[in-house]
Amino acid sequence: EAFVQCWGGGGGGGVAASIGGGGGGGGAYAAATTSVVFGVNYPVVVGAGGVADVAGGGGDSTFGTTSIIADGGLGATGGNGVAGGTTANSSGTIEYAGGTGGTANTTGDVSGGGGGAAGPNAAGGTGANGSSTAGVAGGGGGANNGASGNGSGSTGGSGANGGGDGGLGDSNGATSPGGGDG
Repeated sequence: EAFVQCWGGGGGGGVAASIGGGGGGGGAYAAATTSVVFGVNYPVVVGAGGVADVAGGGGDSTFGTTSIIADGGLGATGGNGVAGGTTANSSGTIEYAGGTGGTANTTGDVSGGGGGAAGPNAAGGTGANGSSTAGVAGGGGGANNGASGNGSGSTGGSGANGGGDGGLGDSNGATSPGGGDG
């Protein structure tokens, strides 16, 4: 047997002229103990991060064809933040959803932060919404090994207990950060 962990790819941030872009969703987490046979090759797919302003989002990460799947986060188009990878589209004995991306501030032309990636003990943090006074909000921290951290202001949130920190915001609001890493 082997304990296998998968993280879905984060979705790309949106691009919206004069209103800032919405944050992409963070990738989901899925894990399970599965039977393996020595000498047998098993297909492994690492989900790629999403492309800016493309709704398709991040790729799914898988072990085996269907045994363990971590859903990729959605990609933002325009100024609205989008959902992270879901547990409904993931499979494993342990599953956590990716964080939702933040929404752009339409009056301040600043982007929302990307949603944090889920981790082994919690869902991903929510990306902070854009703020006209604080610049672009960073993404929520990944929830790797603890509670999720949420972004606020122009810097990313801290990932609790080993989660990755959210990225810095882009001061011109041209694009928003994508989903965070766990």
